Amino acid sequence: MTTEPSKAPPLYPKTHLLAASGIAALLSLALLVFPSSDVEAKKTTLSLELESPAEQLTQDQDAADAVQATNEPVASPFAQIENSDENTPQTAETAPVPAPAAEKAKAPGHREVVVAKGDTLSTLFEKVGLPAASVHEVLASDKQAKQFSQLKHGQKLEFELSSEGQLTSLHSKVSDVETITLTKNAKGYAFNRVTAKPTVRTAYVHGVINSSLSQSAARAGLSHSMTMDMASVFGYDVDFAQDIRQGDEFDVIYEQKVVNGKAVGTGPILSARFTNRGKTYTAVRYTNKQGNSSYYTADGNSMRKAFIRTPVDFARISSKFSMGRKHPILNKIRAHKGVDYAAPRGTPIKAAGDGKVLLAGRRGGYGNT
Repeated sequence: MTTEPSKAPPLYPKTHLLAASGIAALLSLALLVFPSSDVEAKKTTLSLELESPAEQLTQDQDAADAVQATNEPVASPFAQIENSDENTPQTAETAPVPAPAAEKAKAPGHREVVVAKGDTLSTLFEKVGLPAASVHEVLASDKQAKQFSQLKHGQKLEFELSSEGQLTSLHSKVSDVETITLTKNAKGYAFNRVTAKPTVRTAYVHGVINSSLSQSAARAGLSHSMTMDMASVFGYDVDFAQDIRQGDEFDVIYEQKVVNGKAVGTGPILSARFTNRGKTYTAVRYTNKQGNSSYYTADGNSMRKAFIRTPVDFARISSKFSMGRKHPILNKIRAHKGVDYAAPRGTPIKAAGDGKVLLAGRRGGYGNT
């Protein structure tokens, strides 16, 4: 007789297990039918609303109709390029560029000659087919007509001849701002001078002295007269014969006269700055109510002092002041109580200060005094 082992009683009753299974099934069904808020948010975020092709075509047609109704161009770079390419030939056809006025046809009797080397007024008249008697008639018509005989190389003369070959007008540009004209009338020829009024503008130059002031100023664009004016402004503080050193600098603001975009002259210096041996001097032009102009420092002090540093601009010192100098002629030690400047003939000599001239002539060993 065999003995079977006894079975252990169940951990939970069968009824309990069935109840738990039923509750779990109900919870799963509830979650599927009624999702949580997190699930709804995820579903809303991930959902895509796609338009059908019919709806998309309808919206495109509405947008095209709105653009056409407002007559506004489509904001597209390709559309702009196409429009610019299409409008360019239309603009060229509807608005042709007018011909320059300078290209207008000359009169049949118009002649132009340019003065060459060896030319005279008679030879120029001969080139255009006018007799020598016409030259005499022109020069005798007016005293100022003789300016036509003061010819310069490269100067252009314009003749206007009648159908019979007679001179009716003579025109010439003598400078950038001045032209002269002779016009035939019942009494002979009438002279007329036309001077163009230049436009005044402000110009600025800067320069560094490498060799000499005159050469450095010319490289910077200053004319010789402007360079002399600058030396005159700073002549009470700077000795331009002895004090100039390599590396000195200058800045100048001045008036410039312009006609048709071309500089034809200069006016006064308005302000300037000069640096000599590391020390900077500044000058500003001021004109008072009486019309008198002078130069002052930035502090308002006059640049003019009792004596200037050197009476001759851009000269060299040939003999310095010395109590033990050997006389070049007597060959003896004799004091030289002065400073000798050497400069080209015709160089202006300025007084060292205000005074009265007592002698102008030769005085012994002093020479021309």
